[in-house]
Amino acid sequence: MTKEQHEDLKRRQLCQGQLPGCFPTIFTLYWHIRCLDSYLSIRNSHFKFGIRREREKPVKVGQVKNMLSNKFYLGILKYAGEYYQGSHKTFISKKLFDEVHKQVGKIERPRQKGHNFAFVGLAICGECGAAITAEQHIKKYKNGTGQTFIYYRCTKKLKPCTQKYISDGVHP
Repeated sequence: MTKEQHEDLKRRQLCQGQLPGCFPTIFTLYWHIRCLDSYLSIRNSHFKFGIRREREKPVKVGQVKNMLSNKFYLGILKYAGEYYQGSHKTFISKKLFDEVHKQVGKIERPRQKGHNFAFVGLAICGECGAAITAEQHIKKYKNGTGQTFIYYRCTKKLKPCTQKYISDGVHP
C-alpha cells in the first residue's frame, strides 16, 4: 500500500466515524465557515474539504444535523430519554459545541406554523380519494376594510379530479 493509499484509507475511516478525529474537524470546519445558512451548504462544504461517506458520496443532510447536535461528542450519553455523563473521552470542547449550537439555532429558527383550518385532515375527496386542503384569500377594498374567504378543495394528487372548491363562508 502506497503512502497516498494509506492516507486515503485513514481519511475514509476518519469520516466513517471509526476514528474520533472526524468530529472535531466537522465542528471546527463549521465554526470557521459560519456564513453557511443551511444544512445543505454545510454538507457541500464538508464534501469539498474531504468529509465524505463511502463511495465518495457526500454526507447526508440528516447526518450533518445529527453530528452538529449530538451531545455524545461532549461525553454525554442519552439513555431512555435521560442524559448521563459518559466515561468516554470527549471529542470536542464544550465551548466549541455551544458556539456551533448557537449558529445551528439560526438555521433551525422556528417557522410560522401556518393556518389552523377547521376541516383539513378530516376529509378526503369522494371522487379520487386525495386529501382535502384549504386556502385563505383576503379581499381588500378601497375603503381599507377587507373580507377573508376560506376555500376547501381536492389536492388532485392521486389522479385527475373534476371536483370544484367549497367555500367556508365569509369571515370579517
